[in-house]
Amino acid sequence: MRKRTLARFLDAVNFVGGNPAADPNESFGDEIYYVNQKTREDFEVVEFELATRMDVEGVQLPRRQVIRNTCPWRYRGDGCGYGGPPVADINDIQVVDLSNDVCGKRLSSCRMRFGAYGWLPFGGFPGASQYR
Repeated sequence: MRKRTLARFLDAVNFVGGNPAADPNESFGDEIYYVNQKTREDFEVVEFELATRMDVEGVQLPRRQVIRNTCPWRYRGDGCGYGGPPVADINDIQVVDLSNDVCGKRLSSCRMRFGAYGWLPFGGFPGASQYR
């Protein structure tokens, strides 16, 4: 287990003039590690690799696939949340009939429905290609 805190909360014994802000209860959450495997052993040293709970359980982050130009949300469903009038077809061509209203799953499709400057619930990751 690893415990962490800010220097300002350390015991007064750690400071020349004492520490009026010392607080043994102030800390970040405990970090618990598990022994994953033994990586080295000789006559003087035994070395272990530690793992977090997420590593042990096989959790991958992010939990969903990172796709740059495609929104995974179901149109007018959870994640998307659009409930307004018909806007455009799959090619972002304006329509007035609800039966022709289909989201193109692109950032531009999202902007047509929520506005160019509003909050966009776009589920894709437009900046994903900027990092390698």
